[in-house]
Amino acid sequence: MPIKARLDAKIPVEVKERLEFVANLESRSLTDVVISAINSYSEKAIMQHKLIKLSIKDQEMLAAHLLNEDVDIAQLNSRFAYLKLAIDKHDEYVEEL
Repeated sequence: MPIKARLDAKIPVEVKERLEFVANLESRSLTDVVISAINSYSEKAIMQHKLIKLSIKDQEMLAAHLLNEDVDIAQLNSRFAYLKLAIDKHDEYVEEL
């Protein structure tokens, strides 16, 4: 069983009412809706951060390749393939929202 922690937050009444409305629509507890929303938001934020970080690294690799022929083409192609996969996964995740 996972260890649990308590989180207290003061939120605007309108936000609480919206969360309660969603909980009622989906026959879920308010806690479940809040945890789900927090998880979704944090996963999206992490994915965007990783995508930006990858993009910067790939730009640096491309620039290095253009300026220096010693850069490994296989490594460059591998990074671009990984970036494309990350973008595709990000697009799928955004479509689910």
